[in-house]
Amino acid sequence: MVSCDRKSSCLEMSGQKPFFEGCRFTAALDACRGNSEMWVKLAQCNIFDAKAKKLADVLRGNICITSLDLSGNNISDDGALALASMLGASGAPELIELDLRDNPLTSAGTQALDALTKIRKQLVVKLGSLQQFEAAKLSPASAAGGKDSAHGAGGIKEITKGPMFRKYFQTGDDDDDAAAGHGEQEGPLGDGGLAPEDLWSEVKTLLVEGTASIPKLSSLLQQLITHLNRELGTLQVPHTDAAVDGSRPHIKGCILNLDALGSILDLVPRQVTMQYVSEPQPAVGSHRVWATEIVSMLLAPNHMAVDNLVASSKLVPRVLALSLAHPMCSALHTRALRVLRSCCVSKVAALYGPLFTAGMGAGLTVLAGSEELCGSLQQQLAERASPSLGIPSGRRDPSLGFVLEACKVLRACCDEANRDSILNTNVRRLLLMDPKWSDFMSEGGVLAQLCKEQEGDLGGPRAARVPLEENNELAELAGGGLISSHEILALLHGMSALGIQTSSGQ
Repeated sequence: MVSCDRKSSCLEMSGQKPFFEGCRFTAALDACRGNSEMWVKLAQCNIFDAKAKKLADVLRGNICITSLDLSGNNISDDGALALASMLGASGAPELIELDLRDNPLTSAGTQALDALTKIRKQLVVKLGSLQQFEAAKLSPASAAGGKDSAHGAGGIKEITKGPMFRKYFQTGDDDDDAAAGHGEQEGPLGDGGLAPEDLWSEVKTLLVEGTASIPKLSSLLQQLITHLNRELGTLQVPHTDAAVDGSRPHIKGCILNLDALGSILDLVPRQVTMQYVSEPQPAVGSHRVWATEIVSMLLAPNHMAVDNLVASSKLVPRVLALSLAHPMCSALHTRALRVLRSCCVSKVAALYGPLFTAGMGAGLTVLAGSEELCGSLQQQLAERASPSLGIPSGRRDPSLGFVLEACKVLRACCDEANRDSILNTNVRRLLLMDPKWSDFMSEGGVLAQLCKEQEGDLGGPRAARVPLEENNELAELAGGGLISSHEILALLHGMSALGIQTSSGQ
């Protein structure tokens, strides 16, 4: 989450001075352009109409953001109308919450936003005063769960206070728990869970127990992710030492236990039986998915001290190798791609540089027990992708989806013309030193052709229809082509109605 709330993170913390709101706004714009954040919090950041219009322009192409907090700024009707126009034209299609409380809006601005909610049924727009909202939460009707308690300012239904929203978006808002009737959170840190040292002690105990402990291990990791989400949302940008000074105990707990995260990635679950496959197949394991999520969360802020520590742990190459080894796990792939993108925008060369060398800087081998190092990341991606060129959908390497997305991340590091680029000249230099990769990603190279094949047809070219002989009865029934499943069912129903037996041998 990009946080720019001066109440929580812009005020002085641990002797650090507040940082300039313009830097926060620029960071938020970059996050919106890159589709890298679901929550953007720009409360009390001295935003006027000009910046609101600039934000509206950037959000037109955003497909990731779900919540935008612009409360406590100086946005008048012009800025509000720009946002309403963008959202009314299907901009930021995933946005479900827009907070414009404590902005100098007149009836013209509020009417435009009210009309917007009739077009965007799932969108909640918060208007009015923050003080009125706080008072409404403490009113008898609200405490009793009356009609008004389910509405925010302006009478708009408040969907973000429900348990389902908290479950999937992990808001980290203490008011959510109070509104849900949970009262004060238990736990030594007031976070409803174990203290970091106790949590990691339990994790290490479960690791010793092996595969039987995986369900409980996964549950503990999910708890940790919730706490991390809260603490990461309070980090300042540019970053101070708050990530490593102990003021965020769960972040520090993760940093001190990076080796345990590595052991979690190494814990291989039992093989599973899958549909349409007779032999048991290797499983990823939810514990390894959640461990990858933690790695991606630690790298997301691009905090140099944290990036250096994660680089030393060699977790990133293991995450990417795991993703290449399990082509059917999209839950793992989405997190691994976030890890790769964070590496590519990092200022720490030790984090991304080794990926482009043999063994990916972690001594990874081609096969278990082998001494032959695997290729660099770009070599493995090119070797996996190239054989699928021109292959019809359904016959391609199942890892191709992840491979192509990873290739696009690396391409974005080198593409100055692309508005969504994450240009990193050092990464570009390392990649261009590999002539095979340069050929692979050239304008008419394999990567460009594979991406073109996937346009409009996810998965590549469709398999060609096989023409049947003109005198074939099925060809006549289907008009000269393959008979469809609907036509087969109609044929069978018709035969049944005539009393014709369709079972073999009768």
